[in-house]
Amino acid sequence: MTLIETRPWVHEARQVREMVARTPRGEREKKLQKIASPRSAQTLRRAIAAVEFLEKLEDETYFPAERLEAFPVAAIEYLSRWYKRDPSCALKAGEKLLDGGHTVKTLGEAERNSRTKVFGGGGKALEADYRRSISDKVENIARSLGSVIPPKQTAFKSHGKDVKRNVDFAFLDASKRPLVAFIIVGPYHDTNMYVRRAFDWISRANTLLNIFRFTYLIIPENGNPSIFVRLRSRLNINSEYLRIKKLHSSHQ
Repeated sequence: MTLIETRPWVHEARQVREMVARTPRGEREKKLQKIASPRSAQTLRRAIAAVEFLEKLEDETYFPAERLEAFPVAAIEYLSRWYKRDPSCALKAGEKLLDGGHTVKTLGEAERNSRTKVFGGGGKALEADYRRSISDKVENIARSLGSVIPPKQTAFKSHGKDVKRNVDFAFLDASKRPLVAFIIVGPYHDTNMYVRRAFDWISRANTLLNIFRFTYLIIPENGNPSIFVRLRSRLNINSEYLRIKKLHSSHQ
């Protein structure tokens, strides 16, 4: 019987998850931040999510998920995203990884390539997948603006339901005041839609400046940010507060 060499990140994720679970609900984020320091707590969140995916795989399939514990967390994330869209292909890719047919790098490339058709399909699944894939990058941007409270801890009940509906990510500052909102444009299969809907997206982001100090329009990889930059300029909107950034869906 071959012994499985479990990576340290797996042990840490399980230990941290147990420690956080024993902490009162309102103090869990602080506990996670304290454990993670000086790293980003998002690193631990990703590891815990990867472990939970492996446990889900073990429950739902006959796949030897425990053997994946010998791989870096990035490999598990690739399979997790793939599994949400196409379980059958994800499992085949996992088998190929275990057999040595994939490296972590080629697995990531295969996962990205698998999204080509999905990106063309549009719909809520595409939106959710893109949102998940850029979450780390978005949090890093938010943190560059100052101390923030991550998305899961934010709440804008006093501002009504419209805020939640129009924002993909939102962060509070250290004083729990609205700091920055991120709005994903589309994504669209038809790139002409970025042109047709540009005014609507710019208007939405500008309106949210009544609540947030900054807003970001996030442009997917098949969109052209210059369309939005030019429109922002024509409308005399301050680029310091309404920012436009293109983000690729792959983790770099």
